[in-house]
Amino acid sequence: MACQAADDPAQIQKRALDQLEQQEKYLGDKTKEFLAEHGITEEWYKAVKSRLGFAPTCDCPQRVEWLNQADQLVRGWKRRGMSWVRRHLFG
Repeated sequence: MACQAADDPAQIQKRALDQLEQQEKYLGDKTKEFLAEHGITEEWYKAVKSRLGFAPTCDCPQRVEWLNQADQLVRGWKRRGMSWVRRHLFG
């Protein structure tokens, strides 16, 4: 994608960050991928619940989203904390 003269640097940076965020995997996505690699999928979970007499429901997408948001929050704290340490201790 060629950079147009009319593109604002802030818009370019925002698009780059949006693309990076879409590519980056957070805790929820990593957990879902790990469980799927070991045969634990939403369908498997629902089938097990059904066999145990529970309603075959799954809040997996909500859990994945919650874990992703928590991971993003912690990563933000970590980035801000490290910049504070660099600024105050090594600045």
